Amino acid sequence: GGANPPTVTIAANQQSSVTITNTFTGSLTVTKSVAGTPPGGATFTVAVDCNDGSGHDRTLTFDSTGALTGGGPLPITGIPAGTQCSVTETGTGSASSVTYSPGGANPPTVTIAANQQSSVTVTNTYNAPETGSLQVKKVTEGDVPPNTSWQATVTCTSPSFSTVLSFGPNDLGPKTVTGIPLSNGSNSCSVAETDQGTPPPTLVTVTPNSAQSVTTNQTPLFTVTNSYPSAASTGSVSVTKAVTGDGARPSDVQFTVHVSCTDGTEADLIFGSDGGTKQVNGIKIEGNGTNCTVTEPETGQASNVSFSPEDNGKFTLTVNTPTHAITVTNRFDVVEVGGISVTGGAGSVGRVATGALPFTGSPTAMLLKIAALLIGVGGGALLLARNRRRRKLLG
Repeated sequence: GGANPPTVTIAANQQSSVTITNTFTGSLTVTKSVAGTPPGGATFTVAVDCNDGSGHDRTLTFDSTGALTGGGPLPITGIPAGTQCSVTETGTGSASSVTYSPGGANPPTVTIAANQQSSVTVTNTYNAPETGSLQVKKVTEGDVPPNTSWQATVTCTSPSFSTVLSFGPNDLGPKTVTGIPLSNGSNSCSVAETDQGTPPPTLVTVTPNSAQSVTTNQTPLFTVTNSYPSAASTGSVSVTKAVTGDGARPSDVQFTVHVSCTDGTEADLIFGSDGGTKQVNGIKIEGNGTNCTVTEPETGQASNVSFSPEDNGKFTLTVNTPTHAITVTNRFDVVEVGGISVTGGAGSVGRVATGALPFTGSPTAMLLKIAALLIGVGGGALLLARNRRRRKLLG
């Protein structure tokens, strides 16, 4: 009768027989579990092999989330009780480890029980990969062109990894590159400048200039130095001429101020009676500074010449202080003539008359003026004496 109840015809002198077989079955399901982060597009393959023939064998496939994508449906039903089925993952999706429940690390074989569902869970675990980091710093020397930028490429070989870092004049780092994959705890990485900017530097150096080992506790620092030519640093000196005092001076008086610096600068500045301000430019500033001295070779016969703020007229121009201002003051004094003495800034003579003479700043000039005055006074006195004698003789 097979699956249907049979009808038998009884024959004479024979025994008819009917065998009724009761078959008990169970089912099997497989669950996929994923721990950690699998690589994109990861898939898993699980083979089910039962010893009741091939009718209940399956090849199951799962995606990276553990969802069944082929070989179903699950559970597998109608498996005769007592059948033994093995569950083995043949495609692990590059998992760090595969475990079974039941079974542990080994693929299990389960016995199907009547009217029960057996279950096997296959877990694929992905450990967080070991990673390291490194740093890159940009250094510039000389006069960097405006609006320039640079790019440095980090390249690691085992496992393969690369990334590009961008730098600018106001963005020199250091910059940290993280997530560098490690193999057996390390990777070998180097740095090169792949975009030198426009215009390019005259020299690019990377320190250290060889590949360095990156580990979980070793973070190398690479320094990329771009050297540009430097424009010569120059400075200037501003000289102010001040004329003071109540003494007379010629209207066409001139003052000559000389500026001398150790870079080779030699300049004469000419001022009139009203003074003023003049500037010497283009003084080259040397490495340790440029020393300058201001003197006045032609004083206009002033009573006194002074320099301010340096009373000796000496100072130094540096990169940090490339300009300097100095005031040269010429003072003209009034010399009193009469009584006992005539006093001027440069000397004195005996008093010869009352009144005042302007001091010219030169003792010789002053003596000549006094001599002229004495001659004039003496001549007048002599003429007066002669006139008196004549009147006496005529009278």
